[in-house]
Amino acid sequence: MKNYKILLSLVLTLFVALSMFGCSDFETDRYEKNKKRETKIEEKADVSPQSQDSLYDIYLSVVKKYRSECDENHSDFYIDGECPYCSWAVYDIDGNGVKELIVQQGSCETDKMQYVFEAKNGKAEKIGEYEAWHLALYEGKNEMIGVSGMSGEGQVSAFTIVDGEVKIRTVKTFSDGFPQYPNYITFNSLNDLELLKTSLK
Repeated sequence: MKNYKILLSLVLTLFVALSMFGCSDFETDRYEKNKKRETKIEEKADVSPQSQDSLYDIYLSVVKKYRSECDENHSDFYIDGECPYCSWAVYDIDGNGVKELIVQQGSCETDKMQYVFEAKNGKAEKIGEYEAWHLALYEGKNEMIGVSGMSGEGQVSAFTIVDGEVKIRTVKTFSDGFPQYPNYITFNSLNDLELLKTSLK
């Protein structure tokens, strides 16, 4: 009987020890998971109103710079006081919660270029440029979808940001008419600075 009590006591002690060990592991795992989730939420968090104002100031200087260059180089092509090929758009290309600025410049369709800027350390940094000949951009999931071509022939491309640079890959080519995508990315006049501010919200 005495041996039975000793054995029972040992079993209970072992059970309690294992339970505490298991709870400890469970609490640790839960803590680590919550920590990772909180970090993710912080990384994806919306830009605060204060940082939105800062973003506006950063991108405003870029738009003004390109507007000045447009006035200097493309005034001969102006219609109603502005060049139809000089404009801007904003879109969160990589889905990190902060919109990038896309500036378009050119005198006609054949020499049209687009430049992509990202806000880094309080400054606008150019992270990509590409020809924009007959190019239409659409919203994608952590990317932009580009459709370019003429007379029903062309290609569909994906524009992504990898390691701080814009990367472009061909998704498919087409020869039987332009494919249609929802959520066209609208480009606006370089003179419309108030719209730039509201577009960043």
